[in-house]
Amino acid sequence: MPAAARCELLGTAAKTLSENAQEETWSWGLLHFAAHKGEVGLMEWLLKQKARPDIPDEEGNTPLVLCAKSNHVQAMEMLMARRMLRSTVGGWDKENVEGCKAPRFPQFRTHTRLQKPVVIHSDSMITAVLVTVATDITRADSEFVFHVEESRLDEFMRAEISIFAKRRPPLPLRLVDVVSASSSPQRLARLVHEELPVRFARRLKHIERVEGWERVPELQELHSMHAQSFRDLRLADPAQVAPYAEAILQIRQRHKRIPRLFAEAVKRIGSGGICEPSPDCSEQEEPGMDLEAVELWAETFLRSRVLTEILMSHFEVRVKNASEEREPSRVGIIDLKCDPWQICQAAIAEVESGPHHCRIEAENSSGNIEFCHVPRYLFYIMEELLSNSARAASQREEGPSGSAAPIKVSLCADDSQVVIRISDRAGGIPSSCASKVWSYVYTTAADAPHGGQRRHSLPGPWAVCEDSPVAGRGIGLPLCRLYAMYLGGSLHLMNLPGLGVDAYLFLNRIEPQDALDSLQC
Repeated sequence: MPAAARCELLGTAAKTLSENAQEETWSWGLLHFAAHKGEVGLMEWLLKQKARPDIPDEEGNTPLVLCAKSNHVQAMEMLMARRMLRSTVGGWDKENVEGCKAPRFPQFRTHTRLQKPVVIHSDSMITAVLVTVATDITRADSEFVFHVEESRLDEFMRAEISIFAKRRPPLPLRLVDVVSASSSPQRLARLVHEELPVRFARRLKHIERVEGWERVPELQELHSMHAQSFRDLRLADPAQVAPYAEAILQIRQRHKRIPRLFAEAVKRIGSGGICEPSPDCSEQEEPGMDLEAVELWAETFLRSRVLTEILMSHFEVRVKNASEEREPSRVGIIDLKCDPWQICQAAIAEVESGPHHCRIEAENSSGNIEFCHVPRYLFYIMEELLSNSARAASQREEGPSGSAAPIKVSLCADDSQVVIRISDRAGGIPSSCASKVWSYVYTTAADAPHGGQRRHSLPGPWAVCEDSPVAGRGIGLPLCRLYAMYLGGSLHLMNLPGLGVDAYLFLNRIEPQDALDSLQC
């Protein structure tokens, strides 16, 4: 029977209902029937007759729930599309109707009967519909997770990863953006929850671009690691700051293995292929076999890694300090009155006490300097640059010349920039190798001193109590450049073959007062 005929028949039948039936309620039961059968045309006609999609049936199911249980994708799409429209009939607003709007935390329990049947009964098409419209659908309480089979939840997560990866690439975050979002742990948690899932999803697809990635143990582990982290984030509620911070801490602990795994993976895929991504990240073209493609793949991966690492470490410290007394200038890992001279002195002391015998001299031509920056990462960069020069100087002393001039550190600043120069006279880099210093594939040092572990027992409020993210692995210089870039600066090398190397670290100023004002926004 054609849909129009069915509508007419049902309409005629409805008019024969008891005279005591309310004028605007006769169509509600029919809407549930149509939803169960997936009759889109009939549902649209009933909605025009003032049938309300927010009314549950005797078992507590709204029409949208019935569509989900019966796997009627088109009917679900129609109902969820209507949630954006404002009805002028009957005086009710579909934007605020439970049966038509996307499930949102913290109204989770209200929508449990929707989310559970969707995951248990629905197929991937319905999952994609809900993930597109309801981005927070998998945030759940323990009752929801307990009743959902693990395989169904995994399927749902895979669909979410695909949807998130297809979204528009996230915009770069500047240091001032992070400061502005740090006025409260709650606000920062929202930023973290908006940024990390998209970046993790795109990173998973980025790993899958490597031809035969499933056969590379390190890439397998990286993929599994990021999939678990994506899942942890999607099942966490940023409105509950303390549990959310615990989830972030667990992710950071898990991700500490990334530099080692990444360095080993790059070595393995150096002679392999990298598939070029299509614009929507959903398909892949034929793999490229050149090292340039590998370098680009590695650069993209680490750029994403650097930003998420900075954001997670900042959130972790910001939440921890929220309940503790802190210096007024400290906001998470950011110091609004960062002293670069103090950091240079600490990095010099650390390197001088290391395994490479060297002399380091320092000068400050600009007096007292304070600017908004992240002390721990500035220390990491300085330590890595000084260690490279110290290693070269030590090797020169062991060579035929028998001695090397002291390493010199110079600090200067003006109103817009802080500049640090590290200059050594250890012979420089051979011209044949100079172009490879920024390479992720080429390396001159297999491991960092002390087996890749750095000793950090520094005094001061910004003391580093964890392994450096740039130490060793042979990718320290490229990582230093990425950290400098994300912290609003740049890193350049001037190579003088046969003489030495000058490293220039440029750091743009963010005025402390501007940063403080942004915290109050």
